[in-house]
Amino acid sequence: MSNIRRPLETSVDTRGHTNRLPAKVPPFSGAISDQEHQQLQRHLRQCETGRRPSTPLITALLKRKIFGARVLDTVQPCDAVTGGSVVSYSIDGGPERSGLLVHRARPGVGGGVIPVSSVLGATLIGMRAGEEAPLLCEDGTTATLRVEHLSATA
Repeated sequence: MSNIRRPLETSVDTRGHTNRLPAKVPPFSGAISDQEHQQLQRHLRQCETGRRPSTPLITALLKRKIFGARVLDTVQPCDAVTGGSVVSYSIDGGPERSGLLVHRARPGVGGGVIPVSSVLGATLIGMRAGEEAPLLCEDGTTATLRVEHLSATA
């Protein structure tokens, strides 16, 4: 593993604040609902204030989702991954896995739950079935994340 520093990109949010993001964090231009957008902002505030364990990568992913998303009044849960979606995905063409994406994961919650405030969860938000995206790893490597299918919970 190298100690090469990644260049930073600058983005400006809707309030005129400048944000510096690692250049490797992929852009996001998908559509999310206003409710999801507000939830992501809440997650980001909790990461930035230390109320939630976080890493610079998770914070950067959340910022990219918030500042790049097209915010719609509503998005059908079966069209895009949202909190409450049951999503099946694969990483680097490996076996299909699935889990429930949740905004409020409790500590110690076991398998089958994907917190939105994780790298995997933050990457999944807004993706659609059949879509692929880079999944950044904390060690600087990148895998390919593919959403196989999704459904809303009852």
